[in-house]
Amino acid sequence: MIGFPPKHHTSFSLQGTSVQAYYTYACMALESLDWHISFATTEYIIAFTNFSWRSWNEQITIHITPGMLEITSESTGAQIIDFGKNKSNLHLLTETIDSIATSTSEVATEQHFQQYQQQFADLNFEHEGAYHLTHKRRIIKGFTKVFVPVKGYFITPVLVSLNVFIFVLLTALSIYNGSDILPFDITPYANYKLDTLAGQPWRLFSCLFVHFDALHLFFNMYFLVIAGLYLESMLGSRRFLLAYLLSGLGASLASLWWNDYVVSAGSSGAILGLYGVIIAIISQPILEKQERKSLFISIGILIALQLLIGFRKNSSTDNASHIGGILTGYVLGWCYYPSLKRPKWLQGKMVTFYGTLVVGAIAGIITYQNMSRDIFRYQEILDTIDHNRQMAFGIYSMPTTFTREQQLRQIKDNGIYYWDENLRLLDEATHMHLSKKSQRHNQVLIQYNEIQRRIFVFQYKRIDESTQKYNQAILDARADADDLALKANY
Repeated sequence: MIGFPPKHHTSFSLQGTSVQAYYTYACMALESLDWHISFATTEYIIAFTNFSWRSWNEQITIHITPGMLEITSESTGAQIIDFGKNKSNLHLLTETIDSIATSTSEVATEQHFQQYQQQFADLNFEHEGAYHLTHKRRIIKGFTKVFVPVKGYFITPVLVSLNVFIFVLLTALSIYNGSDILPFDITPYANYKLDTLAGQPWRLFSCLFVHFDALHLFFNMYFLVIAGLYLESMLGSRRFLLAYLLSGLGASLASLWWNDYVVSAGSSGAILGLYGVIIAIISQPILEKQERKSLFISIGILIALQLLIGFRKNSSTDNASHIGGILTGYVLGWCYYPSLKRPKWLQGKMVTFYGTLVVGAIAGIITYQNMSRDIFRYQEILDTIDHNRQMAFGIYSMPTTFTREQQLRQIKDNGIYYWDENLRLLDEATHMHLSKKSQRHNQVLIQYNEIQRRIFVFQYKRIDESTQKYNQAILDARADADDLALKANY
């Protein structure tokens, strides 16, 4: 079954069975299956399955009517395909109810009914006073409804439509302009350190609305819809939008702090921030216990998988953005906590909204203004050492008519000199605030320039001493230099 979220429904009836008996048989069946009941009255029962390979904490809702049970199994978390789990849950539950009804006497049924009424009294009271992200979230029926703003689901479809529109527009413009790069060149809008820190802070937000390709866009929009279904009706449209934008800001700043030469784009950092808000909410006692457990497992697995993909070797995923978004969202979730704990406290909602907006904006500005700009000096160093490298290699084209003294002077003044200058510049770079990747790259460049200097010294000695004994050392050093040149992207 595919859906937003996936679910399966069935009707079940037993001839001559009262509402009380239905209630009792359903509770007995759920206990027999070791599913966790979070709410149980003679009108509704809500339970959650266990987490296993067969079942992923689906929510079971049983509506008890005179003469019939209306049963729904609904996926939690961010699932779009349930692989038949919801249908299997209902089949197992109805079979168990039927078996219990057949084997339970009227006296035993009445005894169990009284027992359950007492057992779930406190649980029902706790349930009524708690938030319920799962069974109160909006259900989307039909793909087109994803893009339709309605009460409790307004900002989410606007964000989805805006992202899709921008993608289609820029792709169309790229095709119209005859570009060979499809879908389009995102660098004018992406978060790139050398541009963003050079007086273009708007890239911190513009990068949230451009995507590398259609698949990148699809998965981000899917996870945005899921987060919106859970959160927007609970937070309200304004606080939901604020959480999205501030999480995106935190993600962009984290990417700038961690990366030097990464082109970062896409809304995943902001979206994972929304899941960070969910994690913060489910870590608080304002949600019912079983729902908290169910959501923590499903959302936790989603976040873990997203981060693991980014930690793969040679992955192009900007995990710094993801982690920054999650942490920002988690902090925002706690900022919203006082007003969520007292949902009727209207003044508290205003205070948390404007307080979070002001503090978040100030924190973002301060972080942006105080972020290290060493990358600009480092880029100057890279440009200079590349120029010096080309100058040093010029000795290989010196005229064959040069005398021995002229050759030695060329190697010393136009060869070794430039390698020494490069090593001085690269040593300067070792004291800069650079990303781990740039630091590793810098060490490769140091090794490369040291070997090239050694080659030139061997060549100087070979000419100065009129000997061939350095030939093998030069060949070996050149082989090492070639390997390092590949690592340095020369």
